[in-house]
Amino acid sequence: MSKFPPYYVAIASLLLSVLFYIFGLKEVLFITLPAGIIYFIKGLISDGAFKYPERPIPVSGNVTKTFPKSEVKEKNTKKSENPIDLRSLYLIGYKDSKDNKTVRRITVKKIYGSDYYGDLYLDSFCHERQEPRTFVVSRIQELTDLETGEIIGDPTSYFQNKINNSPLGKVTKSINEFSDTILPMIYLGRSDGKLAKSEKLEIVDFLISKSNDLDRDLLLKEIGKLYCSTEDLLKSLKVLKHKSQSEKDEIVSLADRIVNADKKLDPLEIGIFEKIKLELKS
Repeated sequence: MSKFPPYYVAIASLLLSVLFYIFGLKEVLFITLPAGIIYFIKGLISDGAFKYPERPIPVSGNVTKTFPKSEVKEKNTKKSENPIDLRSLYLIGYKDSKDNKTVRRITVKKIYGSDYYGDLYLDSFCHERQEPRTFVVSRIQELTDLETGEIIGDPTSYFQNKINNSPLGKVTKSINEFSDTILPMIYLGRSDGKLAKSEKLEIVDFLISKSNDLDRDLLLKEIGKLYCSTEDLLKSLKVLKHKSQSEKDEIVSLADRIVNADKKLDPLEIGIFEKIKLELKS
C-alpha cells in the first residue's frame, strides 16, 4: 500500500500517462493509466463519496412504545396500589379509544383508581373475548348488574361508591377527614427517626374513637405510609388553632401519648410536642 495519499498517486500516474503518450511510449500507458484511475477511485472512497448511509443499530433493552394520544389513557396507565375486590357480573355497553361500541358481559375482579388521570379502571374477565380485560369506567355507556338486574345510570358514581364503602375507602375517608390532626402526630412520631408501632396504635385508636367501623389492621397499615413535612405541620397547626378548646385539649393529649408511647424521651420529639402545645394554647 502506498504511503502517499491516493489523490497524489492518481495525479502522478495520470501525468506520467500524458507524458508517455506525448513521447510515444504507448505500451507503458497500460500500467500508468489504470493505476491513476484506481488511485483516483480510492481517493473518492476514502472521502466517503461512495459510502452508504449507516443504518441505526438496534439498542438492546427496554423499548418505549409510543401510542396514539387516544390510546395512552388505556395502555399506559399507572393504577393505584390498593385495588378494591368486587367479583361481580355486569353487562356493559362500552366505547373504546377508537369509538368502537360493543356490548359485553364482564366479571369485574378489582376496581382501581388511576394515579395519572383520576379515572377508575376495572380489572375484568370478558366473557365475549374469553380473556382478561381492563375497562375504563368513563367509557362505559350502559351498565347492568346481571346478578340483581339493576340498570345503573351513572357507572362512575356507582363504582366510586363501591370504593368509598369498602374497608379501604372508609379508612381513607377517615384519614382525610382528620388529616389536620393526624399529620402533626405523624411529624411528632417520626421526629426521632422512626414511627414506632406503639405510636401508630395511638393514632389508630384516636381514629377508631371517631368512627368504629374502621378495619384496625388496614388502618394501622395506612397510617404507616403517612409522612408530614414541616410545611404541612405548620399548615395543620394553623387550622387546629381554630378548633374548640376541648378539641385542642384532646389533640394535646394525643400528642402526649405519642411522645410516651415508645418509652423513650427524645429531645427533638419533646421540642416538637412543646411547639404543638404552644400553638394550640394561643
